[in-house]
Amino acid sequence: MAATHHVLAPDLLSHGGSAKPRGDYSLGAHACGIRDLLAALGHDRITLVGHSLGGGIAMQFAYQFPERVERLALVGAGGLGPEVSAFLRAATLPGAELVLPVIAHRWVRQAGRKVGELLGKLGVPVSPAVGAAL
Repeated sequence: MAATHHVLAPDLLSHGGSAKPRGDYSLGAHACGIRDLLAALGHDRITLVGHSLGGGIAMQFAYQFPERVERLALVGAGGLGPEVSAFLRAATLPGAELVLPVIAHRWVRQAGRKVGELLGKLGVPVSPAVGAAL
């Protein structure tokens, strides 16, 4: 991937070999750290890939700074708190396809449509309720 893209793989503070200073290690604080890193490096819009806890941070970053995220890819994402899980559960209830287009942010709907189109091209069936919500 680095042959065709500018790839950054920052270490999260307090993880791996990174320093462990006292501070705020919330998803929001990590998202702000990514924002600051991107600003220092001169990157405006990015494709963001998050794995495990990084997936939770990537979701938080996309929520806090949607104008900075061109694409979001999650792999085995963690970091979903109970308030998000309740929303995700509600999204699967009957009638959700009527409510989601009204309450979801525009960028979420656009991303959902792109995912649905990609899944269709790959031959992966998308449930009619999910397709209608996109």
